[in-house]
Amino acid sequence: ASSHREADAGTNATTRRALAVAGLEQEVANLGAWGKDELHRLVAAFLEVRFPTVVVLNKCDRPSARAHVDRLKAARPGLDLVPCSARIEASLVAARARGEVTYVDGAADFEGASFKAADAAAAAYLGAWGATGTLEAISRAVAKAGARFAYPVADFESLRGAFSEAALGDCVALRPGATVEDAVLAVAKRGHGGDFVRADCLSADGSKRRQAKLRDVVDADCAILKIATNRKA
Repeated sequence: ASSHREADAGTNATTRRALAVAGLEQEVANLGAWGKDELHRLVAAFLEVRFPTVVVLNKCDRPSARAHVDRLKAARPGLDLVPCSARIEASLVAARARGEVTYVDGAADFEGASFKAADAAAAAYLGAWGATGTLEAISRAVAKAGARFAYPVADFESLRGAFSEAALGDCVALRPGATVEDAVLAVAKRGHGGDFVRADCLSADGSKRRQAKLRDVVDADCAILKIATNRKA
């Protein structure tokens, strides 16, 4: 029963946001007078709210790209458009792997004189667009998806990751409304074997610590998880 109430609440919240986006909040009481225009506006707004979209404009390293990007931005001001060049990004990442450049994902420049001389297009592209656009596109998509993040740790004292030595070094991205059970399953897929025994959680600010229930929602009060299994050492 509670799951149905939560689903209904989520649906109602989505509908309210869609009505606001469509500018139809004040027209709900007059549904009988709605025509095709109002219905189309509501459907378009509902899709935008329920399935937020980022439009990635790839191949912006081509000479004609700027004109096309400007045209699309003028024609569709409501769209979330991200200019991008996957080719430039792949080139920089490959060069970084070979030790030829020092490049930080999303950066507006890179270090590596020999590579700059060999691939002038990369430097020229970053100079013109500010970044390759790939990290920006992914970041916007994740933000729009409303993902929830859980941090599995080995202990609450050092906050060492469940799979790494760094503090909060591991993270699993989950759907909105995801529960501790979803986090446990995601961690198990990464190799945290054995049958589930219990989970304890720590709030994001470190002020609250308690045993977590599998049905608990992953949020700011249940973000850092210590998951115990019967896995043999």
